[in-house]
Amino acid sequence: MRRLTVIYDDTYLPMFDVENVVKLLSHKREEAFEGERAVRFFQFRTWILFPDTDETNYAKWAELIAAVKYLDWAEADHFWDEETERLRREGQPPFVDLSHKPLQTTHRISTLMTNNNAYRQIFDRLIGRRGGLLALLDAPSLADFDRATYARIDHMHIVSDLIDYRLRYIQHGIGNRKVNADPDGENFNHARFFFWWPTREVQSSRGKTSPNKAVAPKTMRTWWKKCERSALFIYLIHKHGFQQLPMDTDDDVFMENLLRESNDTEELLRFFGAYAYIAEAFRNARSNLIYVRVPDSIPRIPISTPPFSKTELETISQYDGHYLEMTE
Repeated sequence: MRRLTVIYDDTYLPMFDVENVVKLLSHKREEAFEGERAVRFFQFRTWILFPDTDETNYAKWAELIAAVKYLDWAEADHFWDEETERLRREGQPPFVDLSHKPLQTTHRISTLMTNNNAYRQIFDRLIGRRGGLLALLDAPSLADFDRATYARIDHMHIVSDLIDYRLRYIQHGIGNRKVNADPDGENFNHARFFFWWPTREVQSSRGKTSPNKAVAPKTMRTWWKKCERSALFIYLIHKHGFQQLPMDTDDDVFMENLLRESNDTEELLRFFGAYAYIAEAFRNARSNLIYVRVPDSIPRIPISTPPFSKTELETISQYDGHYLEMTE
């Protein structure tokens, strides 16, 4: 197993320490500043979908988007307190209209930075570190960002299926004579063959793959290269129902949802506990997968898979005689 520690952006500059973020999200360390967990949570979820170095701009943009959204939320919270106090002093009913927030002049921003520590820390540590507000000019619109996210989600099943076969082989194939276990039967090429072989003769129309046909081995390789570093996380989300995909940025309640879900300690401990369980299963099988180390203090959550059917065992048995027929 190859251990992943630091995530780099497209210019190969460090973006975040993934193990440190896992500790933060699993509430195994305190926030360095208010709002850190929420921002890193959205960034981490986005990175799961865009782990390939050529696309890590999405994780960088996710950090900026979440940071700016947090500033807007913090400003609204500050304005609420200001208005509530003013209305109390004037003896008026406490009905605050957030649409009447003051313009974000330099004086207003300076006041917020002085009076609101979370605002200042988010701006300095996240937005300032990325080059200031100018960095947002390179980011896609919120709608475009969400569309790119959904496009990635549409391809999650390819990577998830490959991991599913490999985990099933570890749990039910190694040492099982019925599977005719191959010492390398868990690897990527065997996984591709497992899905390609049964539907290899299904015909597709020009430019469109039949819904009954597995994607081509070349397509499997392409998406595996894109998502290999986060493949185990993708598998848990797609196959085991963990709700850890990034929420829509173009949503009025984005920050409220982000804060609520980033503070759902029980669900995050389950997610990272399940991840640790399957990562250790692959490590014990001497797999070549990439993994993120999860703190020992997080309880491991067992993940089970079904044994191979008779038909699936037949597919596995065909590998040695036919794997060279897979075209790249």
